[in-house]
Amino acid sequence: MNLKRNGALLGAVALGAMTLAACGSDNNAASSGVDAAASTATCEGKANLSSAGSSAQKNAMDQFVSTYISVCQEKGKTVNLAYNPSGSGDGRTQF
Repeated sequence: MNLKRNGALLGAVALGAMTLAACGSDNNAASSGVDAAASTATCEGKANLSSAGSSAQKNAMDQFVSTYISVCQEKGKTVNLAYNPSGSGDGRTQF
């Protein structure tokens, strides 16, 4: 009796795993969000900006800074952005 119960449970788990796997997507194409945002960047304002804030968002800020500088260079503008991940408290103080 116990063997039948374990077999039924194993079958239910396997069926659930296959069902969840079937819901996945093989579309691994990059999002066009960066391109859309880049096309609307005007690169106006101060040419040199620096900021500080949470180290948790350092990777996101590094990506933003790199993309923004590249877009502005393509538009013939020179900008310099710097982000110091010194902590959210320091970022609020500098704000």
